[in-house]
Amino acid sequence: MNTALGSDVSTKTPESLGLLAAIKQPESSEVIDVDGDGDIKLSEDKDNPVSLEWYYEDENNKEVKLTDDQTKTTFEKLVKSGIYPYIKVSGGVALTTKYGVPNFQNYPDSKIAITKTPYRNFNVQVGGEAIKYASPHMLYSATAYSWGDRSVFDWVDWNGFVAQNDYLNNFPSVGANGLFFYLITENIDNSLSTTKWIVRTSDPDKGSPGAITATVAKSEAPRAVVVGGFKAYDAKNMVLVTLKGPDSSSKGANRATAPKANLPVDIEIIGETKQGVMLSYSFRITKWFINRGEYIDKLQEQKDWCNNLGDYKLASLRELSNANFLLHQDKYGNNPDNYYKRAVHGGLITEWGGLAYYQGDKFHNPTYGWTSDFSKSTGDPIYINMNDAALNGDRDDQHPYYALCSSK
Repeated sequence: MNTALGSDVSTKTPESLGLLAAIKQPESSEVIDVDGDGDIKLSEDKDNPVSLEWYYEDENNKEVKLTDDQTKTTFEKLVKSGIYPYIKVSGGVALTTKYGVPNFQNYPDSKIAITKTPYRNFNVQVGGEAIKYASPHMLYSATAYSWGDRSVFDWVDWNGFVAQNDYLNNFPSVGANGLFFYLITENIDNSLSTTKWIVRTSDPDKGSPGAITATVAKSEAPRAVVVGGFKAYDAKNMVLVTLKGPDSSSKGANRATAPKANLPVDIEIIGETKQGVMLSYSFRITKWFINRGEYIDKLQEQKDWCNNLGDYKLASLRELSNANFLLHQDKYGNNPDNYYKRAVHGGLITEWGGLAYYQGDKFHNPTYGWTSDFSKSTGDPIYINMNDAALNGDRDDQHPYYALCSSK
């Protein structure tokens, strides 16, 4: 329909489009005359002429006609109020042939049990951002925690990572079982009640223990407020995406195991709204992490726990953070600060933010976690702040800290 209109209708009103109903003659493959007379034509019933009217579906999926005031309201405002207008063309019609007795058939016609007036609905797509943001935990995301490019990461109002043209630059690039984020649209209702979602992955062995995928569920905006750090959008404009993949058989046992992650894996999340708008968001996971739940321990014990999982090891600082740690003499790009700058490909905490805020993923709330690196200046082990990924190297390896294991 929008192709026929030839423009974005966001700032226009239904009334201003000035649309009229017209009858298109059927193709030969669309009708049949058992007598083989041919020359079939379609015309409107003068007693029940074809009309064009504007409707929308309410929250109970019932058809409601737009009021006069609503037809004078811009599509953009209608959509923001939860009204998604569509065109309904309906009326009585007749098929006629040049020859034959009879040489016509009216619709509707109670004699042949067709009592419903013929109609067709046409969706109008209102311009807006399809997938605008992928929004993870945003508590530590002020200007100081950003590179400053809002076309990549929009920290204003806790919006999140902006969808990129190249899916390889989309958030997330790393993950762990149970981590979640919100897919945000603007001017498009993407809620489960109006949109059908499917998830596709590039993994040919989708049923294996090492498979990584995602689920799409109804957004829980109130939870975002209660937990803290998640943007509370209108529930119509957000769905919850949760990563699913390998996890450890136990968090406490010294001999816990975990399936090898099937990496890399491309994940595509596809939605089709009731209005016919196609939504798609893709990303590639290249690194997978497993946490140790609520258990903290000395450095060597945490290394051993990760190694015993199988195809995992204690994560390095660069697998977790892009902070600039001067004592390590390993400056990360042009980051002048010893805390993360939110970015894709910048490490687990850099991408996802404070891990303990993700309920259901078994990341608990210790302040610090061990890395596998040592300070090149002092020789001390480097540990990381679990909230802003700041790096430290001023304590010995006997302190009890958290463990994050990364895929080899």
